[in-house]
Amino acid sequence: MKHMETGRARQAGRSFPSGADADVAAVTEICARLQSAYRTMRLYPPGHSMIESRMQPLTSAVFAFLSQHDSLPLQVEESSLTYRGEPVFQQDPLHDDMAFILFREGIRRLTLYEGLEGEEVRGLVDRFSRALEAATLDQDLVTLLWEADFAHIDYDLVDPLQLEPTTANSFEALKADARAKLEDSERADLSLTTAGWRDFDPTLPPLEIERGVLVGPEELAVLEQAIKQEPRPLEQFVAVLLEMLACSASDQGAEAARDTLSQVLLSELQQGDLASVLPAVARLRDVRERRPDRAAVCEGVLAQLAKTGALRAVVLGLDGALQDRQPDLEALLPQLAPHSYPALLDLLAKAEGRRARKCILDMLATDRRLPLTLVKDRLSDPRWFVVRNLVLLLGAARDRCPAEYLLRPLRHTDERVRREAVRSLAGLTDGRASTLLRSALSDQSPTVRTAAAQALGRRRDTEALPDLLNLVQFPGFAGREPAETAGVLEAVAALSDDRALPTLARLWEDRLMRSQPLHVRVGALRALAAIGTPAAVANLERARRSRNRDVRQEAERCLLGLKKGPAPAPRPGG
Repeated sequence: MKHMETGRARQAGRSFPSGADADVAAVTEICARLQSAYRTMRLYPPGHSMIESRMQPLTSAVFAFLSQHDSLPLQVEESSLTYRGEPVFQQDPLHDDMAFILFREGIRRLTLYEGLEGEEVRGLVDRFSRALEAATLDQDLVTLLWEADFAHIDYDLVDPLQLEPTTANSFEALKADARAKLEDSERADLSLTTAGWRDFDPTLPPLEIERGVLVGPEELAVLEQAIKQEPRPLEQFVAVLLEMLACSASDQGAEAARDTLSQVLLSELQQGDLASVLPAVARLRDVRERRPDRAAVCEGVLAQLAKTGALRAVVLGLDGALQDRQPDLEALLPQLAPHSYPALLDLLAKAEGRRARKCILDMLATDRRLPLTLVKDRLSDPRWFVVRNLVLLLGAARDRCPAEYLLRPLRHTDERVRREAVRSLAGLTDGRASTLLRSALSDQSPTVRTAAAQALGRRRDTEALPDLLNLVQFPGFAGREPAETAGVLEAVAALSDDRALPTLARLWEDRLMRSQPLHVRVGALRALAAIGTPAAVANLERARRSRNRDVRQEAERCLLGLKKGPAPAPRPGG
């Protein structure tokens, strides 16, 4: 409404209210600081003072704005961002332009809500900087945002079928609009005159429409409570069928009750109404335990409810009109296992909304009964996002997943799948996972190589040290992305003893002809500090006398950290 009034004021030649001007100016500053922060985070290694010098003003500006507003919505256009219809960020469509990246990924609105925390602001900037590492890939930023699952940051995506922005809150907005119209109707004057009624005799009184057709909020609340307490005939019918199934004297009677019960519950489930389905499924499981002779009959009903056609509407509806059914659905799905596993895997391939995908993934990832062969057999799907979701499930199995199940995803043509395979391998208890991770160090994608190096460091795979040092000694290492050089050097530090010192020294040392780039020199010094042996400390002491001021300052910080921090843990082989 405020936006519409602003437009009318402009058309009439009037100026903006001062408050609106101040808001636009504040949001313009926030956008500029956001662009600067993520560019800086992309260029400098984690923890660098330059990053902090950009993050602090950005966080302060966002908090100051949200302390006076419920939200900060940014509308996304191809090369600009707007707030309440006013441009607040404008730049040529370059590969590192914040608006262009959002637009390319299909995001049409980015909203920050009151209650936003500092870690969420940092996480948002981090996702921007990581997305740029794969600027030519589709939907990569959306994937990063989805994985972060921010509590106070939301975004609207373009529906590829409708070519219009869609949002998880669209149904709520529709309800709110309907509610507002009802409230307006309640306050309206219903004393309307029928057309032509008084044309022939103006002295006649108005023909009044009967009042009281629209009930007020209090009466409506009483009516809703009465409806909730009124027994539903369908629920009573389901209860009778369950009693027949459990207590029928003959198998034929139990099977007849099963067939009818299946049809009724199937209809309810397909409409997304779980009020009857949930208690009925719980009762079926109870009957199965108490009456082993009726177990097959009960399983027949559960198997019907667990088919893809039965679950499709309610599962996929989580990203539409049925989002409020999510708690009931999350309670139902485990009760339909193991019959529901094939259907859920089918729906995981069809789900386009993040709520449906997350619901399925959360349920299957925590169910240790899920046969991993069902997942493995679907890895040949031609759609990259389907394979990536399956790889997520394999990684969640951890101690149950053989490393060779991830060999095929590790060779996938899409680097997003290969990167997810590396992440999944990092958490497997199978010792063969380290061998596959070492092979990923030669992947053509820098993000995959970086993830593999970091995974090997976390796994403390000392056998990977020679491979990592070969990467560092590669002539083109210094010219690679800062994120990759930092990740590889962190892994070297996690696995090294003094054997890595000559290689690290060559990276930070001053050279007459050409020294290494600053981010590489800083990474080498931090690796020395992480190794922390006397010889490593001696290297840092030498670096403190470097001709380069940045190198000297970083060496000072590393030495100070070693003095203040706890004694370093013993290094492998040291």
